[in-house]
Amino acid sequence: FVDRDLALQFIESFYDIITMIYVMIFATGGTIHMVCRNKDKAEEARADIVKETGNKEVYVHILDLSETKKVWEFAEGFKRKYKSLNVLINNAGAIMSQRDLNAEGLEKSFATNVLGVYILTKSLIPLLEKSVDPRVITVSSGGMLVQKLRTGNLQSERGRYDGTMVYAQHKVRSELEASARQN
Repeated sequence: FVDRDLALQFIESFYDIITMIYVMIFATGGTIHMVCRNKDKAEEARADIVKETGNKEVYVHILDLSETKKVWEFAEGFKRKYKSLNVLINNAGAIMSQRDLNAEGLEKSFATNVLGVYILTKSLIPLLEKSVDPRVITVSSGGMLVQKLRTGNLQSERGRYDGTMVYAQHKVRSELEASARQN
């Protein structure tokens, strides 16, 4: 398919893929709410998207998905403020160099890549259900292909911690959860 080949040549990085998705959303008159951990990077991405599209309907919300209580609070606040949600794109991903716990005692990578995404998605389903044609897009990575799902060590408490392999485990889990939501 010629258009696809041209698009792939244009896309040089994952950042470009997400930017391209935002541009396509704007083409249909959409509004973007970016939920990001790093304010500086988020504002830079926002500026790039506004420059590329001319649409200023891009809003940045700062949230650390590894703090599950804050994810719940954010989602509840978002539901109070907005009446509907058409598309939710889950693009969270964290690779830790060593096992680290968040303030709630959860392994940070697991909390970010699995729990945070799950809580945000599950919490926002009532808004998605108000949309005519809602979508949840969960971005994965090729890293998931190097692992089979192991359910006995979800928070990486046993064995040597390998951040890349832990990340791959989480992406396998996210893929399975996304597949389950389709059914």
